[in-house]
Amino acid sequence: MTEYFFRDGEKVQYKVFDDNGKLHANRYCGKCGGTGMTGYYWVHAGVCFKCDGTKIDPTPRRVFTKEELDRLNKNAEVRLEKRMAKIKVENNLVIAGIEFGHYWKSFNERVEFKSWREIKKSKYLACIKTGFSLEILESKTKDFWVKVKSEFVELGNYVKELTLVFRHGFETQYGYSEIYKFVDDQSNQYVWFTSSYPKLEKGQIYNAKFIVKDNQESEEYGKQNMIKNFKIVKESA
Repeated sequence: MTEYFFRDGEKVQYKVFDDNGKLHANRYCGKCGGTGMTGYYWVHAGVCFKCDGTKIDPTPRRVFTKEELDRLNKNAEVRLEKRMAKIKVENNLVIAGIEFGHYWKSFNERVEFKSWREIKKSKYLACIKTGFSLEILESKTKDFWVKVKSEFVELGNYVKELTLVFRHGFETQYGYSEIYKFVDDQSNQYVWFTSSYPKLEKGQIYNAKFIVKDNQESEEYGKQNMIKNFKIVKESA
């Protein structure tokens, strides 16, 4: 005699019948646990209002043979493995050794221009999952807080090519400002704070005129050349 099972693996106890070319069967009522009664005795005398006391769920469910169920479960495992592999690649983000498990697109939008310092003090840490790595796999913020090997340059006026490696906007008591970090061909870094909303793209090289107004060094960011009056200039013919 052929045995039949519901999709969750439970063995069928009631009569199996054909419904539009597919096998179905009823199962015990999940509302009352197959007792026909509920603890709400003050409602309908405690009789289960889903099965009306019959102990059987009135909605029939699809049933399968053991071979069919094994094939369905195997296919489901393959799909799950592919899905988890995709999630591991696309939705895992490791910043400063802390692994974030999150939907990559929405996470990316929310932290794109945020510094690591801001992330550490914000609600984004609610996304932390167990797991640590010293390798930074991907981060829109890493260029801001990772120390760059840089040297100081003399204060004064300069015209030279700079590559934009990071940009970040933030609110201050005086309004919205942005910070831009550049490096030259010697890997020296230049930091520019502005509220002028320049249209500069990360990774692009700009021939620029600027003034180095200060040299600053910190344990977190290393040696930084603070600049002002940044302007893009055309190369001489």
